[in-house]
Amino acid sequence: MNNRLNDRKLLKPKSHKRLIILFILIAVFAVIIILNRHIQLWQRESIIDIIPFEKSEIFICYSKNMEKLEKKILEVKKGVPEKERAHIIIRELKKEKNIPENTSLYEFASDGDGTIYLNLSKDILGEKAEPAKEIITVYSIINSFLLSFKDAKKVQLLVEGQPVYTINGTVYTYKPIEFNKYVMED
Repeated sequence: MNNRLNDRKLLKPKSHKRLIILFILIAVFAVIIILNRHIQLWQRESIIDIIPFEKSEIFICYSKNMEKLEKKILEVKKGVPEKERAHIIIRELKKEKNIPENTSLYEFASDGDGTIYLNLSKDILGEKAEPAKEIITVYSIINSFLLSFKDAKKVQLLVEGQPVYTINGTVYTYKPIEFNKYVMED
């Protein structure tokens, strides 16, 4: 019987030591896995930081006080289709209240000669406005599109698919219009 007690006493410390060693090995293994995962994530983030996000710029020419046009730059992903860029410009000009809120861009097209064609809804005609308001409306569109599309030289405004002589009686819009630097803030 004494031999059995001695055997049990000998077994207990060894089994505890084995459990402790096993626990330590599992903890070390878990720490290695966690550190490895964090290192991989850090490396992936570093690679993303190194590779620049390719951007393209859209220029919005707007006026808050119906005086000269200011220029705001929006960054968009490179490769955004031209039609989507055109819708972004129209949306931003509505936000700045430089064109009537109900105005819709039906179609956007450009030709090989550098003319952009914008087919707008009749809402662009709006109510009878002061000459300064009409100038801001017309040139906020013209200048924004010409700055945002590098190969463009002129913009032809169409209303419901047809050219109009004027939006509200001040600016002649029947033919394509060029950039106007005189309405821009210095």
